[in-house]
Amino acid sequence: MRSVRPASVRAAATFLLAAGCAVPALAVAPAAHADSPAVSQVTSDDDGRLTVYLDSVDALWVQVSVRASAAADAPVLASTDDLTEADGRWTTEHTVSLPAGTAYGDYPVDVDYRLPGGQVQHWSGADHGSASDLDYRLRTGVGALSFDRDTLDWDHQTIVVSGAATTLDPATGTTGPARAGTTVEVDYDTLTGLTGSPVTATTGADGAFQVPLTFPAGAQSVRARVIAPAADTVPGPVGYGPTPSVTTSRYRISATESRTRANPNVPFTEQGSVQRFVNGIWQPWAGAPVYTATVYGSPYTTGLTGVLGHGTTGTGGTFGYSVVAARTTDTYTFVQPSVYLAGSSSFSERIAVPTVGSLTTPAASVDQYDTVTVSGSLRGSCDYEPLSLEYSANGKTGWSNLQWFKANGGTYNGTCSYKISKPAYWDGYYRVRHPETDIMQPVVSAAKRVNRTRTGVSVAMSSTKPKLNAKLTASGNVYQLTASGWKPYAGVHVVLVFKPKGDPNWYWVVKGYTNAAGHYTLNTKAFEDGTWGTYIEPDAKHYYAESKDVYVDAH
Repeated sequence: MRSVRPASVRAAATFLLAAGCAVPALAVAPAAHADSPAVSQVTSDDDGRLTVYLDSVDALWVQVSVRASAAADAPVLASTDDLTEADGRWTTEHTVSLPAGTAYGDYPVDVDYRLPGGQVQHWSGADHGSASDLDYRLRTGVGALSFDRDTLDWDHQTIVVSGAATTLDPATGTTGPARAGTTVEVDYDTLTGLTGSPVTATTGADGAFQVPLTFPAGAQSVRARVIAPAADTVPGPVGYGPTPSVTTSRYRISATESRTRANPNVPFTEQGSVQRFVNGIWQPWAGAPVYTATVYGSPYTTGLTGVLGHGTTGTGGTFGYSVVAARTTDTYTFVQPSVYLAGSSSFSERIAVPTVGSLTTPAASVDQYDTVTVSGSLRGSCDYEPLSLEYSANGKTGWSNLQWFKANGGTYNGTCSYKISKPAYWDGYYRVRHPETDIMQPVVSAAKRVNRTRTGVSVAMSSTKPKLNAKLTASGNVYQLTASGWKPYAGVHVVLVFKPKGDPNWYWVVKGYTNAAGHYTLNTKAFEDGTWGTYIEPDAKHYYAESKDVYVDAH
């Protein structure tokens, strides 16, 4: 159960300073309890006092003793039970001073304390390493800071920080100016918890120092601390100053890019102008730092992300600089973000950086009815990208577009198939071309030649006005176009077809073949009035052909 004493208790005792002084006799607990684990730590404070941390113990009295060394028989240099308690922390009432002439350094500390039952516990600092030693050295710290101005704006972002460093000498318990030449570091925190770039100053004979500090976006909590002290000195308290207030400025920006589509990592130009609202008027803003980036920056972060280019406005508020993009992206052009600028103003535009793609060598064929079919794959960022089917008679010049179409959606490995059919030329070369788009660079496939041999067929009916069911003969010739001209096409299958008067459908009647001279004869009957004709069934190397229509009036 905790003591009902007030939260702060001062034991009635005196601070013993002289070496070899008599220490009051203590009723020490038996050996089994001589080294108490209740002491969690002993610290040396900035003001030269000692603090003992007791865990879960309601001590009635505490005494600390400073020994000359960690040796078991080391003499006590100073001892006091004049400590004040608050929340389990017992702190000496005064700066711990050792006898005159004692060297600055680290000294073990013993702790004795009495429990409510009267039992005294003992804790030996020498048994717990140097972490709990008394740090007996000069303590140099910095007091409150002051600035030469209370308000900052875009044109005035630097303050002059003034302060003074003082040194506490534990041997005398007095405080005076720090040594001349003491190094003081001044820095600040930002709203994102980052530490700003520090500046340093050195103290004069009176311990005072002054140093200019540029207050960047998001800076706050200016502080100064002693760094790199002499061997007999440790840094003392840190000095703090108020955060200056900020007056913001409004600005507006316009920008254009020399192109909205660029090759990867090939520079193009960003140009425009910036104006600032000053004394109620929009005026050209000279000296403004302008950036183009893929992410609009924040005044509360360090650095900018995705910077593609930057520059500074000239006397007329205009700017122009090179921008390099590696991929298609949205861009933002803005003045470097700052807490000194009100709101945000930027120009945004999308820059297309087409990627490299490829086309496979197409598969191409033409059927007997003069329809060419071309298929293959576009590779890269190819989903539904436009393609053109092109034709050339010689495969080198005179390429013409036959039809625009789109590649299919891509697969997981960036391959988009395509297939297109189109009425063909008798002979020639076909290829597929991808034009430059915002997604992909231009690419052309290899050319593929496709052709068949042209054919023709004639027909003559033995009579155009035969009697009903009388014999009727269809005869004619089939030709093929060779390198030396039109020649007979021997051995080809010829089909005689008939379309009755008033019937939209054709019906085959009889089939035959051409002889060596390309001639055919097919016999049938005059069934009724109607139209007659022939066509051929070619092989894979010839085009289809059909004759003219011949009307026969059977009576």
